[in-house]
This record gives sequence, C-alpha cells and structure tokens, in this order.
Amino acid sequence: MANAKLFDRVGMTVLGTPGTGTITLGSASAGYRSFADASVATGSLVSYLIEDGVAWEYGTGTYTVTGTTLARTTVTASSAGGTTKISATSSAVVYITALTADLAQY
Repeated sequence: MANAKLFDRVGMTVLGTPGTGTITLGSASAGYRSFADASVATGSLVSYLIEDGVAWEYGTGTYTVTGTTLARTTVTASSAGGTTKISATSSAVVYITALTADLAQY
C-alpha cells in the first residue's frame, strides 16, 4: 500500500446507497469509533474493509472530513471478484483495518 494510515477500532455506518461510488459515512457502529474520533485527517489514505451482508470489499480509500466521505481509491479484492467494487447499500459498515500489504512494510 502507498503509506496507508492505520487507526484503532474505527467502524462506521453508511448514509444513503453509495453503490460503487464514494461512501458518505454515517455514525460510529456500536463499540467502534468514528473517523473523526480517531483523528483521521482530510486527505488521509486508509486501509478499509466494507461489509454489506455477505458482500465485502477491501482496499485503500481517501477520507474527506467535509461531507464525511471515503473515496474508494484502490480496491484490492472483493466478493464481486478481483478488484471490482461491490454495490454498497445503506446496510454496509466501513472499517479501518490493517491489510497484509500494510504489515509487509514492517
């Protein structure tokens, strides 16, 4: 990964139905912190996981404070196959998580 940042225990709901586009983040999921609570800055590249029922996707995304969005910059893998974005619904949850490539840097 291109210097993706990691933050502890961040998980948020999704507002609206983003489909394969940029995700507007809602509130922190129960037991998790929001991007803001974790002090994620605008423009931060983070490693993420999206879970939406049985659908999933992980990769790196770019966070923006204004509008509270996560742009899916690079999809590494997904249940849709290869690097295809899943069509996320309002039931999706977005997490910041360590990916194998993040750990390989160390």
